[in-house]
Amino acid sequence: MKVNLNLNQPKTGNKINFEGYKPVKSQYGDKEYEFNYVYDNDKYDCYLEIFSVDRDTNGNYFITGTRKYNPINPDNVTEGEDGIKLESGKATKVDLAGDFGIGSDEAFAYHYKLYPKGTRTKAKWEIEAGNIINDAYKNSWEIYNVVTDRASTASKGGAMKLIIPDINNVMWVYDDKNNIVKNPYINQVKGASKTFANKIGGSLAGIEKDIDDGKLDNFTRIITLPLFTDDSLTAHAYWNKNCMQMVQSLGNINNYASLQKKLFAKGINLVSDGAYVNEGLEGIHFKHILQWGTQSPYMNWFKISDLQSGPLSLGVFGKQTKHVTHRIVNSKYTFEQNPDGTVKIRRNHLYTSKEPTYIQIYDNRIKNAEKMSNEELIRAYNRINTDHIDINTHNDTVVPYSFRINPETYKKNVETLVEYNKKVRPEERIRLYSG
Repeated sequence: MKVNLNLNQPKTGNKINFEGYKPVKSQYGDKEYEFNYVYDNDKYDCYLEIFSVDRDTNGNYFITGTRKYNPINPDNVTEGEDGIKLESGKATKVDLAGDFGIGSDEAFAYHYKLYPKGTRTKAKWEIEAGNIINDAYKNSWEIYNVVTDRASTASKGGAMKLIIPDINNVMWVYDDKNNIVKNPYINQVKGASKTFANKIGGSLAGIEKDIDDGKLDNFTRIITLPLFTDDSLTAHAYWNKNCMQMVQSLGNINNYASLQKKLFAKGINLVSDGAYVNEGLEGIHFKHILQWGTQSPYMNWFKISDLQSGPLSLGVFGKQTKHVTHRIVNSKYTFEQNPDGTVKIRRNHLYTSKEPTYIQIYDNRIKNAEKMSNEELIRAYNRINTDHIDINTHNDTVVPYSFRINPETYKKNVETLVEYNKKVRPEERIRLYSG
């Protein structure tokens, strides 16, 4: 489901460019840089300051001094400032060689100086994501972005490899100390069949081991399914919950850092795919809508129609529903259906009023829920018991899904079902747990 946000786009028609800097060509073919920093124009004046750098014996960059702005056209300089005054949301071209005397193959550093509007006091300094030099513990202004890759280079070519982490080199997993160890369930994994919705159990450990063994040396870039969605339910990880968190079943941030360092050492790029402007069915805002409907404050975040009549048609059910079933987790009541369609409803002594009640949707071929506890949700189909060769596509299976419900509402629905079954012929009766 796509989030429908009002970005308050400027009416001028100019698109805001959120890139901090990028190399461009001037009208004469010379290399220039475009700088842009988004800030509040009504509150601040912003200046770009450029610095020369050098490297110490350990290869670390340090600042050697501020480069004075000395353009050919003095009308472009603001008197009393070393830097260039920027306009929020508008790219400013800078000729580093002509204006600052920095050669095309020289590294440099920069930061943004912001004054309260119309003043020259109480400045603050800002940087962007990327490589930085941070000496702010000495003085607040000593924090900089550093640009090192300025030599002319051709676009990086070579072979790319698509990796699905869940099924890649599942022989290896992480232990509780982030070490790569052999998978203790490998024998069970060998006998499993990959389906649309089950998990085999691979992680970033398998990719790391491939790097250590040189299996990725012939590739310049690898592309993976999403790594940052906090989706630990699906095998594909496209059900976004929190794009700032790792998919927990694939590893943690330390595992990711280790992977990136090993790729960097071999000159291999990593691209993590993802639908990062979407929120998946596990998103807390979307689940809130499923529970509260139009009363939810997040209702207008999504483009939703006919939610009340078909809330489970959103990727949970395929075209075939004969294998759809459900169970109630932490139910206030127990429900036992008789052959005549009636249902015995009793109080559940295991019910915990302080915990939510869930409806759990799942595929009756894959998981034997009768053996599960009253509090246990099916988070993902287990690799051990999914050897069904007839589950290949979305329409062949039922994605394991759960959301919170009101136990009294479910009870009323069951009572309505009982009344319906009394009025129809035996062959038309609906089973309580059928699709």
